[in-house]
Amino acid sequence: EALHVLQDSYSHEGVPDTPQLAPLFNCDAEMSWAHPRTRGGWNSHVADLTSRWPAQTLQMAKATYDVLLRYPAIGGVQRKPAAWSEVQPRLAGFIKAATKAAKQAWFVAQGIRETSFLAGISLPDGARRFELEWDGRRLPQLPEFQSRQHESEPALLDFFNRFFVQWLSTEDFDALARAQIALAPKPHGHAKAAGETAELAARLRLWRVRDHGAVAALAHAKAPLSAGQLNLLARAARTPAALARYEQVTDAVFPLVTNSKIASPLLPFIVRSAPPSATGDARAVAMAKLTHAPCDTVGLVAENAGGRWRVIGIVGAVDH
Repeated sequence: EALHVLQDSYSHEGVPDTPQLAPLFNCDAEMSWAHPRTRGGWNSHVADLTSRWPAQTLQMAKATYDVLLRYPAIGGVQRKPAAWSEVQPRLAGFIKAATKAAKQAWFVAQGIRETSFLAGISLPDGARRFELEWDGRRLPQLPEFQSRQHESEPALLDFFNRFFVQWLSTEDFDALARAQIALAPKPHGHAKAAGETAELAARLRLWRVRDHGAVAALAHAKAPLSAGQLNLLARAARTPAALARYEQVTDAVFPLVTNSKIASPLLPFIVRSAPPSATGDARAVAMAKLTHAPCDTVGLVAENAGGRWRVIGIVGAVDH
């Protein structure tokens, strides 16, 4: 943790990008930040992928090594580090490893057999399903999947409470999307309604794929998804085992708290108002952190038209 800021100065080098989630809403450049545009931008994990930046990764490793040399002796015992010329050749395999399986093989080859921490990264599983679960996070357990965010409208909270439970429990994303599109106050044309349903269903399915690294590029692709992207998603999610499943729906999210003057309860998601639609309808976004996609924030965007809330889109932004 002490070295993290130094290392991120290499992976996050450049002017931070600003998340732009048009046509739903955009973020304020003075109140948000993200990966630099020159290193993948706000909706990409590319900045953190060692295989994409081999030269910079090696520079970061050398900077880390130099700082470690300056650490004080422990218990008066002076350590005897290997020379950099001995360490550097061993890093090539780590740098080029582009999957969890490849990273795991590298660590095991170095004599490090406890590799469950790799469950918390956004690389694809690779040659085999990554089964290990990391228990290193010491977070409290959500008592129930019920947001009691103090300043939020009760009807809106109730809507999001119900929708999240439906979404994180179902495998019929088409039906869930159809139900939301059907709540539109004005009749849609058949083609438009079908297109909106397909797009919403695809986005809901994407964020439930257990191996997030395998579909991260699709999940962060600009809407609407093309026919080719939909085919890629269909292949990635063709088996029931492809989806993230939970014994309890509370296991699907990390607990969150609001930053306010009064103590916040543990929340499964945080609701904020969003700019209204072009026709003046109120909008809100519910943000959550999914445990199978720990390096992202996902947001369900809802609109109130005709006195009824309905989900009109799902967005995601890379946290790290």
